[in-house]
Amino acid sequence: MTKSPLRRERGIRGGVKLLIIKHLTIFRPMKKNTSLKIPIVKPSQFDSFLFGDWKAPNYVFYEKFHIERIETYKKHLQLPTPPHRRSVYFLIFLTKGKVIRSKGLSYFDILPNHFFILPPDQITSIEYVSEDAEGFYCHFQPEIFNLLKLKIDLQKDFPFFQLTAEPLVETTDQNRIKQLLLILENENQKNQKERFELIPLYLYTLLTEIKFQIQTHVLLSEIFDLNKPYKAQDSRAMQAKAAELKKKIFEKDSTFCVAFAKAFQIKIEDLPMSFFHNENVLRDIAQKAGGNPFDNTNTIYSGFPDDLKVNQRAERLASTVDNNVFVGKYDRTGNINKPTLLLHTLYDQLIPAQFAENNFENMVLKQGKNQYFSVKYTNGQGHCQFTPQQLGQAFDELRTWTKTGIKAKAGYLE
Repeated sequence: MTKSPLRRERGIRGGVKLLIIKHLTIFRPMKKNTSLKIPIVKPSQFDSFLFGDWKAPNYVFYEKFHIERIETYKKHLQLPTPPHRRSVYFLIFLTKGKVIRSKGLSYFDILPNHFFILPPDQITSIEYVSEDAEGFYCHFQPEIFNLLKLKIDLQKDFPFFQLTAEPLVETTDQNRIKQLLLILENENQKNQKERFELIPLYLYTLLTEIKFQIQTHVLLSEIFDLNKPYKAQDSRAMQAKAAELKKKIFEKDSTFCVAFAKAFQIKIEDLPMSFFHNENVLRDIAQKAGGNPFDNTNTIYSGFPDDLKVNQRAERLASTVDNNVFVGKYDRTGNINKPTLLLHTLYDQLIPAQFAENNFENMVLKQGKNQYFSVKYTNGQGHCQFTPQQLGQAFDELRTWTKTGIKAKAGYLE
């Protein structure tokens, strides 16, 4: 199984700095600091803060936008740099070597084909740059996009800029990314004010390419936004897409994928098809309900290797329509008064038993109507994978129960 890029945590406990690197724990006395204020550094201050006496090339729009090769400035860095905040959005893309940077209390190893991306005002530091490191550094002010006359919300349109987003992301097409970075570098080096409006256009293209390369799923906000066009997953192409999606999600974090599948009782190979199916179902619900009838803003997720990380990164949506608008016509009380026989497979990749049979049985028991409820299960290994014989036998037992009043026996159906 593949693993996520190395991440390290640091913290402060009782005047002692605790540095954890993999399974090695080192305790070091923490130097007393009379001021815990973390400085906010503007581009005009980068030279003195990062390089000492060395000055970066002077470009007309350095404060608004800049792109530079890592190999150009790496030897001038005074490492490790003190923790600081930057007043600009910035990103680093590595094509060779290794760089270690921090976000907050976490360290990240930046390896080739990876971006390290941070929005403004995030605490960061540069801990290490290998001698063979090559790649690109880029910073920008969001105001440059006003030249495009487009309504761009960076954190909404590009989720990797959100405050809680993981800063380290891996791309799938390094050549494409490098081409776009080279175009930006070339335009920046021309240093012509009259051509500056091209830079936000190329930068927007780069950010969109990053999003397409790292996004392995459709955002819930996109599914429930009826003002945006949405194309349902084509069932004929799902198999090929499922294979590609499985590859991508395993490359990102195979450990989490296994834990996610286990938590929802889904076989790991069925995860992509389950995602595709649920996309279509949720969009259908959005269209019929006229919006989003669900709300997970108060939901706490558990049962994962890192529950904190899952809850911080889970997409949160408040309901936009009354839940009863869509599901009010269905009985969700369990207040049944006629024989009801529920037939379920032991394994169902779309509706696991714990989310169907178990929940409904609890409602029936709460209403005190268990005399009208019986469950039979088969060894089917998929959604509604019943044989004709199993369906016929279940229906016959329901008819007998209805005629005689003798409750159908619950249990295994061969």
